[in-house]
Amino acid sequence: MDGYLLNLPDPSNESGTNLGSEACIMSGTDQLISIDAEDPEYFADLLHKIPRTANWRLASDGQSCPDVPGIQGVNVALTRPLQTLLDAVADISLCQRGNVSATMASLKDNAGALETQLYIVFNHQKDESDVYCHQHLQNIFNMLRQVPYIPPATGDSPKVIADELESNQIEICQAIHNYSFDVFRHRVAKREHKLSEIRGYIEQDQMNYFSDQQRETLLTFLYHVERIITMTTTMTTEQFPTAYIKVLLGMYSYWTHNDLLPKDSPADNKLTLLDRADTWLAESA
Repeated sequence: MDGYLLNLPDPSNESGTNLGSEACIMSGTDQLISIDAEDPEYFADLLHKIPRTANWRLASDGQSCPDVPGIQGVNVALTRPLQTLLDAVADISLCQRGNVSATMASLKDNAGALETQLYIVFNHQKDESDVYCHQHLQNIFNMLRQVPYIPPATGDSPKVIADELESNQIEICQAIHNYSFDVFRHRVAKREHKLSEIRGYIEQDQMNYFSDQQRETLLTFLYHVERIITMTTTMTTEQFPTAYIKVLLGMYSYWTHNDLLPKDSPADNKLTLLDRADTWLAESA
């Protein structure tokens, strides 16, 4: 949290400190400010003190985004898109592997307008993500502001990107992937040595756990992973060419269309084909 030192009770403290008790922050002018559990800063700092849940795709309880008085249309229906936005911001905030980010937002009525404050914390206090994240996100939001709004055609999903916006999409994806190149390359390559073994398990699915179509889809996914590994390991710079970004976008479209990844995240905690394959491989090993 830039400009602030936040002192909160440690949730692992065996003394049983009440997490709802008052805490303090020290501003850049050394002025002591009291906050409590009603302030977003309290929970923002608390996020980096607790372990990440293994089951991160949790269903909403319907109460996580209460009505904001005076702002029309801001109520529990906003919960899911807000969660999706926060997940996306957390995902694109990291520029070094080994770090984890968490996000939260505070919505307030400001003279009839919706004021949104975004909070991002990292589990490593000293990391390049802390230094460059603010400017990186500012650049991304500035790019998004330049994208013209084109309503989806009748019957189309709001997620369908109009053809005339393809250049905007590629530009934004390039900025995101260039920023987090090291993280991206590590994540796609960390199981490279097991790809042949994983492919063998799927091809020899003697119990027919997967249908023929599902098996073909999983093998196509493994082929995509191999292509991504080849692309990232043969690049001479950490800047993604436009052609590579187009390939990645095509793969992502295939993954979401074929239930390898959720079309919307969080997606009511529904298991995807990759979730099922991961569980099956763990039990088969």
